[in-house]
Parts: sequence; structure tokens; C-alpha cells
Amino acid sequence: MTPSFMILFAWFAFAGTHLWMSASGLRERLAPHYGHMGFTLIYLIVTVLSLSILIASLALYGDQGLAGFQLTTPFLLWSLRIGSAVGAFLVVTGLIGYPKSPIAILARRIGTSQNNNPLRPPTGIARITRHPFFVGLALISLCHIFLASSLAIATFFVGLFVISALGIPLQDRKLRNRWAAVYARYEQQSSTLPFGSLHKQTDKPTTKDWISWIICLLVAIALFGVFHPLWTHANGAGFVILILIYGTLGTVIGIVKGLKARRLD
Repeated sequence: MTPSFMILFAWFAFAGTHLWMSASGLRERLAPHYGHMGFTLIYLIVTVLSLSILIASLALYGDQGLAGFQLTTPFLLWSLRIGSAVGAFLVVTGLIGYPKSPIAILARRIGTSQNNNPLRPPTGIARITRHPFFVGLALISLCHIFLASSLAIATFFVGLFVISALGIPLQDRKLRNRWAAVYARYEQQSSTLPFGSLHKQTDKPTTKDWISWIICLLVAIALFGVFHPLWTHANGAGFVILILIYGTLGTVIGIVKGLKARRLD
């Protein structure tokens, strides 16, 4: 097997299990037996295991095989770097703002009497895009396909771009199916494409929004600028490990908050 094929195989293992569990209706079949929180825990375990295979494959085979595109033309190089920086900002804002995102808020409502309560209009980064993490990750991936030093690493970023782009409509469909008019109304007030819903917003960003964005920008500069050598270590596996750790912590915190909300309801 070539290095690129090994990484592609690992991507299929992760993406296949991830999409099957999140988009196939498996939750609806298993939730009556294990509960929504129980299914979320099973989903988390499978995600950690499958993503660990991808991380190991990238670390072991990423620097082997054919060379990547490695574009060096100054204009293209700086365009890709700027695109990556914008993507990093969106990823950080998505991670920091996750507890206040619709998917987190609605997950905490499962099993409570708040199911029909409308969501607040988009605030913070949701004014720009309702999927900052996915859009940012897709932008970083797209740029790094052409910055990658090997074809194997480029293959990894192709997979990351595809899973990020697919995650947007799949997440929207899942929330729309489960929460009907509650989420549909929120969709009408926001957009996936950055700045696509500004014309729908009658109020302007608050001082709190600007402060939050500046903090996210500084965090993005620190994480992806100052500490960039860490993410290139082990062929970029460190970047995926960061996502895995944060995602795991976020899911666990969401489960705990959901259990608390049920007890208080």
C-alpha cells in the first residue's frame, strides 16, 4: 500500500463510522435502549477510536511517498497563508463559542420541557456564519492541500476538506429534522457562507461581539502562528490531536450539562 492509500483508508474508517452514526438514523434506533446521552457516549468512543487510527496513519506515513504541490509562487503562497489564517480564526471562534451554538443548546434541551422554545437570533460569530468550525476547517484544509510537502499529507487534507464540507448540510438536516420549526427559523436568520446573512440582521455587532472576536483572533495567532511548529510535528498529527481533545472535552461537558438540565427540569 502507498502512504497516500494508507491515509485514505484511515479516512474511510473514520468518515464511514462517523457519518453512519450521525446521519443514518442510528441514533433514533438506539436512543430508546441507551438514552440520548448513552448514545452520545457510544458515539464519542467510536469517534475517538477511529480518529486515533487516522492520527497514527498520518504520523507514520505522512512524510513518505511522492512529493506534494508545495506551491511557492509568492502571490499564491501568501493567498494560501491568508486563507489559512482566516480559517484558523473561524475554527477558534467555533470552538470557543460552541457552548452557545444551536447544536449545543438544543442537545441540552433533549428530555426537557424546553423543546419548543425559539432559539435566540444569531449573535457573535454566528452573525458571520452559523458553521464557523466547519467553514474554518474546510478553508484551512483547502489551502493546505496546495501547501503540503507530500502527496500523503495532501490526501489527508483532501479528506479533511470533504468531511468538513459534508458536515455542514448533514448537521443542518439533522437539527432541522429533530427540531423542525425551531431550527428552521434560526436557519432563515443565518447563513453558511460567511457574511451571507448580514442583510437580514437589523442590529449591529455589540461591543461584547467585538471583544470576543479580538480574543479569538489573538488565540488563533497564538495557536496557529506561534505554535505552528507543534502542528507540523508528526506530519500534522498534532493538529488533529488538538481537535480530538477539544471535541472530547466539549462532548463530555455537554453530557454533564444535559444531565443537570434534566434534573432541574
